[in-house]
Amino acid sequence: MFFQEIFKNAHGCVELRFIHPNKSIRRYSVDLGGAESWEKIDRLVEYYDTKAHCYFSLCPRNTPEGKEIHDVSGISVLWADIDAHGRPKSEAWEQVQKLDPLPSVLVDSGGGYHAYWLLDDFYPTPDDETRDDAAAIERGLTRHMGGDMAATDLARIFRVPGTMNIKPETMRKAEIISWHPDIRYPVSVFQGMAEKSGRKLSVTNRQEIYQFPLPALNKAMHGCEFFGWCLDHAEHIPEPLWYALITSLIRYEGGEVMIHQISSEDPRYKAVETQKKILHAIRAGYPHSCQYLVNSGWGFECSKLRTCKALTPGRYAKKGNT
Repeated sequence: MFFQEIFKNAHGCVELRFIHPNKSIRRYSVDLGGAESWEKIDRLVEYYDTKAHCYFSLCPRNTPEGKEIHDVSGISVLWADIDAHGRPKSEAWEQVQKLDPLPSVLVDSGGGYHAYWLLDDFYPTPDDETRDDAAAIERGLTRHMGGDMAATDLARIFRVPGTMNIKPETMRKAEIISWHPDIRYPVSVFQGMAEKSGRKLSVTNRQEIYQFPLPALNKAMHGCEFFGWCLDHAEHIPEPLWYALITSLIRYEGGEVMIHQISSEDPRYKAVETQKKILHAIRAGYPHSCQYLVNSGWGFECSKLRTCKALTPGRYAKKGNT
């Protein structure tokens, strides 16, 4: 199930690389999509395990021959290599326990830990610009998490979980120690960590929920009294109004990052639970009306209730509203 979750909705080819003790290398490329792909990967890994070091490409490639950064077709996962080299492994473990947002998958690689953050969809990188943005986000995430910056290039390969490190002096298995494939993040959660703006990455079906582009978010945050009230009361927003905030902000590009920023002011904040609530709102939520929020009894009042054209904070930035 590991590869099915890592490459969920991805397209392209995954590279499997098997390095024998005598340094000879066998490379295989497997087209993604369908049960046959996963079965072929499993067969190859099973055959080579204990005979060779087993690695896979973290990002799919455009062609079977591709193995360079310019061959990457997109990203469906971000990662960090938390290495124990030069320090006790217990120190690396203490670092791993503080990772935020929580990784979807955590692997004990033997010499450290591989953390994976599964993305909510596949983000294509059809050109150098989008690949540069994806690389900037990956580097920013790894730096933020204190990981190995040498393991951030998009063409990177990692050891396949469940396979053996066959060095005689360090014969050990890379094992999954935390498995939460249901925890997935939009790439926007990590864009603020990027070394530069990573705004070119997008996915078609993800964009459908955005009714307003990024500049509209700034307008709404400064003009909508409900958003202002939430900023002022960020340390303890009542749960019904917090969910109303989520259902409204997800209509704005960049809104998901803002949800986490506001929510993190509350001592009860947990990134994973917040992300789950965001995903629930995307699937089933609808922004509450301003009238409902005022009548909720939770202390919010709006001086613009009778004059604002939005009717809901989720549409404050519509044309003609100020």
